[in-house]
Amino acid sequence: MLEITPVLGLVVGVPTGFWHHAVLYRIVAARIAVPRAWWLAPSDPHVHLTDAEQRRIGLWYGLGGIGFVLSVAGGLAAIVGLLMAR
Repeated sequence: MLEITPVLGLVVGVPTGFWHHAVLYRIVAARIAVPRAWWLAPSDPHVHLTDAEQRRIGLWYGLGGIGFVLSVAGGLAAIVGLLMAR
């Protein structure tokens, strides 16, 4: 199961994270000048969203975060496995 974790994380995280970032940018850019590196901390622009907009992108935000965590955890498990096999 550990060897599939990073793949599952990427399959879930990349499309959902991309969609969250795209929708978030469209909403926030209509209101403010979006900083160049906003995507490095994508939760920061959430303060500019209404409650309805928060609900609109909340699922994508959560799924993208879960995918990211799975990718990192799976990658770390793979590294530990490789080091232990030496």
